[in-house]
Amino acid sequence: MKKTLLVLSILLSNAYAAGGGGHLTDLVIPALNFVVFAGIIFLAIKGPMKKMFSENAVKVKELYTYAEGKDKEAQIKLDMYEKKMNSLQSEIQKINEDIQKDEIVFKENVAKETAAQLEKMQKDSILKLESEKNSLLKNLNEALVNEVITKAKNKISENKDYKEKATKKLVAEL
Repeated sequence: MKKTLLVLSILLSNAYAAGGGGHLTDLVIPALNFVVFAGIIFLAIKGPMKKMFSENAVKVKELYTYAEGKDKEAQIKLDMYEKKMNSLQSEIQKINEDIQKDEIVFKENVAKETAAQLEKMQKDSILKLESEKNSLLKNLNEALVNEVITKAKNKISENKDYKEKATKKLVAEL
């Protein structure tokens, strides 16, 4: 292709350089040369050009088929997304209803658990109070018994009669 342009530009520059008087007969020979040259070039590039256009036609056809397939896929996706968009409001409403149901169930469960914990805490506190009461009573009884024993020891140790009787009783038991 480059060679063809080079030859053509050389011929044109020669035609301008040879120009002189401007007679019609002077142009006949260069015109015939051009026609012969153009015919030779046309015949030389006819095959490759035909092949190129045929290949391009096949490529265009393949590209068109590919584009049609992609168009069908895109149309299917578009339809699918349109359906989703149309059903979006109903989905949102359904989700909101589910959330409200879950909220009600959660509140009921929390109320039940709280009531159960309160009941357990009441039972535990009652048991703890009774345990502390029993512990205090036991401590009080021990303190009372210790006080009685201490007073009895003091009374026995102060009185000689009591001391002798207690000693005799202990010896008799042994």
